[in-house]
Amino acid sequence: MSRLVDGSDVEAALGREIRRLGSWLGPRRASLVVGLVLLAIYTLTVNAWVSEDAFISLRSVEQVHAGNGPRWNPHERVQAYTHPLWFWLLCLARLAIPQPLFAALALGVACTSAAMVLLYRDVARERGTLAAFLAILAFLGSKSIVDYATSGLENSLSYLLLIVVLTRARRWYLGGWRAVDWSVAVAGMFLLATNRLDTLTLTLPLGVALVASRCGRAGRLGTLVATLVGSLPLLASLAFSLVYYGMLLPNTAYATVVYGPGQLAKLASGVSYLWVSGVFDVLGAGLVACGVVAARRWEPLWRACGLGVVLNLVYIVIVGGDFMTGRFLTLAALIGLFVLVHRMGERGAARLALGLGLVAVASPFHPWNPFADRHAGASSLGVVDERAFYSEHATPETCVVALLASGECPDHPWLLDGKKFAESEESIALTRNVGFFGWRAGVDKIVVDELGLTDPLLARMPPRESTGSRSGHVLRQIPQGYLETLVEGEGHIADPDLRRYYEVLGILTRDPVFSPARLRTVVDFQLGRYDHLLEGVSRP
Repeated sequence: MSRLVDGSDVEAALGREIRRLGSWLGPRRASLVVGLVLLAIYTLTVNAWVSEDAFISLRSVEQVHAGNGPRWNPHERVQAYTHPLWFWLLCLARLAIPQPLFAALALGVACTSAAMVLLYRDVARERGTLAAFLAILAFLGSKSIVDYATSGLENSLSYLLLIVVLTRARRWYLGGWRAVDWSVAVAGMFLLATNRLDTLTLTLPLGVALVASRCGRAGRLGTLVATLVGSLPLLASLAFSLVYYGMLLPNTAYATVVYGPGQLAKLASGVSYLWVSGVFDVLGAGLVACGVVAARRWEPLWRACGLGVVLNLVYIVIVGGDFMTGRFLTLAALIGLFVLVHRMGERGAARLALGLGLVAVASPFHPWNPFADRHAGASSLGVVDERAFYSEHATPETCVVALLASGECPDHPWLLDGKKFAESEESIALTRNVGFFGWRAGVDKIVVDELGLTDPLLARMPPRESTGSRSGHVLRQIPQGYLETLVEGEGHIADPDLRRYYEVLGILTRDPVFSPARLRTVVDFQLGRYDHLLEGVSRP
């Protein structure tokens, strides 16, 4: 009697085909690499863009270039960017490439390409050509990973640093316990945190595992000293923020997390963010799931990687996620991909190959899909396909045409509004879309953000209302007399406590950096000695 073909028969057949494919690819490695390079060029080119939020950082870059220092508005020191390491690399790239938009694109492509090269070489050396081929296909097949490779945000640099951390950590555990591998892995984790502080939630378990594994070989004191040396970039970045800005965290952190919506609202937004991001990027969600599964393994390296993914997901839910679909899941997906390609056998390779093929065929959002509407910015539950929403106005091809036609790039209504403001006699503008607008307004005028992302006082004000379309976008109450205070430079704020609080903020953001009185105020501010001045402000 014949029997039905079950799943194991299919997997076995696929395994045999995978072996044959691996044998066929071996002698053709050079052709394979050329094909992957062409695929990478195609994928990054057709999906290239720069996000509106990236222009917030680009305006701060222009402030540095103009000699005003790393700030948002010319009159006060405010950290409007969330990625110090990426920000300073943008400043360096700006010296070589006068057009900031292209500087951001070039830097993103360079970091992403370097990450793929390191990933391919590591996997090919340890697991073979086929596994490396599948790893790059998965990298380029994740919508979230590709979307933020050229977004002007810090993700591309994080890709590179994370791959360095993972490859070196693996060599430390499996390649002979070389001190240089341990040092590079630990330093890479701190550089990753310097690039974006909340990546510590992703790498903390791995960092603890690395420190614990070295204590038995170099002793606790030697390990502590080596860890402190590796942490110097992060400590220096935090020290700079505290001394220069008067605050440890970026202003956006105070606006969205510390003084953001209530915790229940954040939890609901966080869960929605994970769900919607998974719908838009099925492959990325699958890779994240692989990272979660790794937490169940007993091997120290893979278990630490998996626990980091779990901890990062919990953090995302607690802080309310984000409005940019997939942005905060790209690194977790990379960890899942790294674990998968290094742990899979023949059947695992067969499953991955089959999964990549099915996703490429079935997903309307797949980055390789030539029929995808790349300018349809779909939104659900306050989470937006940000690349699609803005790419029509901020892609390389659009900018090249615009630069040749008018010398301006790119063309967007908010940019046109910023240009009108720059050419007007007005000195202050109040708006809620500060990226494009603020960048085009120039560095000499004051742009007040209704969402509080770039304004230290409004970041601490209660919500006026939600914009309704994007998670975390909350319009802030504007204190009576605040705008008049900005225009005339005098204390017109009606509420006496708020007026005093704004005076304290002025000491932090406008007084000479190393003034003894200011440094004392910085310490008092961190200790919460002025928080009582906000007690009269109603909270949600």
